[in-house]
Amino acid sequence: MKSVKKVLESEQEKEMRRIFLDQSSQISEDRRNYQKPGNKIGLELECHIAEKETLDLAPESVRNSLTTNHGNTFGKELGASQLEIRTEPMITDKDVFEILYEDLKSSQKLARSLIGNDYTILNMGFHPLAEFNPAKRTSTEEKYKLVPDFHNEYESELVRKFFQHGVDLGDAGIMGLANSVQCNIEAKSLGDAVDKQNRSFHISPYIWALASNAKFVGGRDIGFEDIRMKAWEVSHDTRDLEEVLSETPIRVGLPKDYDNSIEDYFRRVAEHPFILSDKDHAFEIGIGLNWNDTRIKFNRNSKTSIVEFRPISTQPSTQENIALMAFYVGRLLYSQKTGEKLLPMQLVNHNREEVMKYGLDSRLYSYEGNRIKLVEFRNIAERELRNAELGLLSEGMKKYGFNILKKRIQNGNPSNKLSRIIHSKGYNTKSVRESTKEICGI
Repeated sequence: MKSVKKVLESEQEKEMRRIFLDQSSQISEDRRNYQKPGNKIGLELECHIAEKETLDLAPESVRNSLTTNHGNTFGKELGASQLEIRTEPMITDKDVFEILYEDLKSSQKLARSLIGNDYTILNMGFHPLAEFNPAKRTSTEEKYKLVPDFHNEYESELVRKFFQHGVDLGDAGIMGLANSVQCNIEAKSLGDAVDKQNRSFHISPYIWALASNAKFVGGRDIGFEDIRMKAWEVSHDTRDLEEVLSETPIRVGLPKDYDNSIEDYFRRVAEHPFILSDKDHAFEIGIGLNWNDTRIKFNRNSKTSIVEFRPISTQPSTQENIALMAFYVGRLLYSQKTGEKLLPMQLVNHNREEVMKYGLDSRLYSYEGNRIKLVEFRNIAERELRNAELGLLSEGMKKYGFNILKKRIQNGNPSNKLSRIIHSKGYNTKSVRESTKEICGI
């Protein structure tokens, strides 16, 4: 296999890394100006545009018709039919999640009206039927060719690429079939950004267990409750034998340990190839290619640091997407307000692997009093929701959609629901299609 280590020693990579570190040092030195109220929240939702009857992916031109004329609301993603919908940053008053709901609902309604009656918006963590190997990528932006091609060229030969029924997850372009809902929170300072990021790693499995919505790929049950992040990991792993044996982290998922400072964060980002050669945007490229479950972004014009929470698959409805983001925000605030002790990162990694495989049926490590214990998630789920509610109340925000999440504890998450409906209809391509349309309200 080709070695990424040699790539990192190229003159292009050295120059991009030097510029990135110079620009990140400027942010560190300017930390006083990065102090903000920390009272804004925004969301990003990824989804597919698909033919209403068949759920086949729409032509790229249909998606591009939205992003061309409504660029502030809609954006392009890796997949040729993949759409990003953005909300405006909202002040965190008591009704913020109601307002985010109305904003997101309005944008999806706009998208549906513009694409016409032949197409629909598909809100799934992974398109359950689309062809892949290769998946169709956005053709109008060079990064969507160069970055996946790089990972295909340097892909590790040491990582399991095949899952249940021989589904091959090796092509990096497969992530154009995967969608997430992401929460962006304004940090009060660079130190607060690091703290929020670390705590987000710690708490993410507790939110994730309720959120599984990526169980089927290519019409087949993949053997995971939520395959989205695992597919990203295996398709983007470029490690050699030495790195695999030493458990060197890849640019997807979790870091090896928590960051102690913003400088630690910048150093981690700079350890991976920049791939793209654009000296004027070296900083943005470095941050943009950091695909950790949570990452810190920056608006250097407004001197703002933003924590982006990324592991949750897109949910079938707007209400469910907002409910999970409210759960995350409240649980994060609770963790900060109480000074919650963080699990060692290796235990967070265990929890993460569990929820991807087993969802609600996971056994997770948790602090029970002063001791770490392995517990059934269903036994702590309502406690986690109560803690999230307390976190929201501490900042004057109302909970949103928690009744939906409580019902999931007993009745299952979207992956469970989809699987039940499919098997009740007879497990075949038609049943996957019809069952997907049923849970997404198409």
